[in-house]
Amino acid sequence: MKPVNVTGVLLAAGNSKRMGESKLHLPIGESTVGSESLLKALSSHVDTVLVVVQQQDCLDWMTEEVKVQQDKFQIVRCKKACLGQSYSIKAGIRQAKQDQADGAVIMLGDQPFLQVDIINDLVDTFRANLERHLDVQYIAASYADILQPPILFRSALFKSLLSIQGDQGARSILKAIHHQGDRKQYRDWKSFYDIDTKDDYQWAKKLVEKH
Repeated sequence: MKPVNVTGVLLAAGNSKRMGESKLHLPIGESTVGSESLLKALSSHVDTVLVVVQQQDCLDWMTEEVKVQQDKFQIVRCKKACLGQSYSIKAGIRQAKQDQADGAVIMLGDQPFLQVDIINDLVDTFRANLERHLDVQYIAASYADILQPPILFRSALFKSLLSIQGDQGARSILKAIHHQGDRKQYRDWKSFYDIDTKDDYQWAKKLVEKH
């Protein structure tokens, strides 16, 4: 059996409207929000990471710690990112499909506290399912019974992901269809904390200072 190829798709092309400035550039500890989120993906068991960014992004939010690992990720520029998250998802999934990935883990560029162990658990479970020939189409993280990114989608669902519109996220197709999937519960609420507003960011900085 050929190795199972799992691609990470990091969504880093948002407009940061609620923040009022780029979230990716915001300092968090000795890193930035965008770099810290990307580092979690790069440290995981995915084979490669597709970083979906806006067309004009000069990538100056990336720290040196990220840049020295550029052989592990690929930049995907999304011309229509301003029209909604679905366009970023589709840009990443198109590339994953072109790369013949068996599955794709969709992650957010503003979740700097995500535990690498959670990504690994999704990826390892997916690979084990395929080895046992189980027809599991997705593996979703969940906190308090609510689906949260990251979510791993088998390639069979790429077509559905490429059909979403506007500002819909990847979770929308799980609500609209009834594919067989696995929802894994996690207790670390900080992992799913995404930074959308200035208040969110101030709280995140305090959390880093405490540690």
